[in-house]
Amino acid sequence: MVPLPYNLVDSEIDSVTEYFDRTKNPAAAWHVFSMCQKYRKPVPKSIMAEIVRFADGIATETEKAIAAPTDAGVCHFRGAEIYDLWRNGTDNPIGTLQAQWHDWKIFAKVQHLVDGGMSERHARTTVAAQKDVMRGVDMIKIIWNRYKAPTDKRQTIR
Repeated sequence: MVPLPYNLVDSEIDSVTEYFDRTKNPAAAWHVFSMCQKYRKPVPKSIMAEIVRFADGIATETEKAIAAPTDAGVCHFRGAEIYDLWRNGTDNPIGTLQAQWHDWKIFAKVQHLVDGGMSERHARTTVAAQKDVMRGVDMIKIIWNRYKAPTDKRQTIR
């Protein structure tokens, strides 16, 4: 069997790390961290910083519990507090990651067709017709414009 031209695990780690660096979505950081542990890969610095941020928050609450006097009663660190600490200001991190990742995959499908010589308009229509996309042409145009590289509108003067 011929080896793949690139390592798929490294590719996903790089892609999701780039997504985390751009969005600060904690779900992405934990996904990368898990993959790095599972495949024994080094954890990128930005991902480790997010993991440490969350761990430090838990440790702060643990330190309060340990330092409490014996007659203080049991500390209660509730699920809502843990969720607020984990999400770090992001509303619904997993749902947000899912929606943005789906948009990125739709963009990649259009880009693949455009790279193959199809016009942008026809490529968007073709992708919208695919059963797994579940987006209309207008939404795909918005996605396309959001992710495509800006064109260089400078003109050469001769």
